[in-house]
Amino acid sequence: MSGRRTPEPASPGRCWKTKLIRQAWNDSGKVYGCHNLHGDLLDQGETCCPRRVARLPRLAGIKG
Repeated sequence: MSGRRTPEPASPGRCWKTKLIRQAWNDSGKVYGCHNLHGDLLDQGETCCPRRVARLPRLAGIKG
């Protein structure tokens, strides 16, 4: 075994959070990192773990 997990299937919540993250990233001029993106989601009333906010942009190809 390689020790790597296979990607989880896309859930509606994951897709929704990725859209919100992409929107916040675009609004920032494509410079925000995961800490600022997490803060933006919290400001919008979304609950999420900082580790998830770090993982989702990476899976979506978003680089700050």
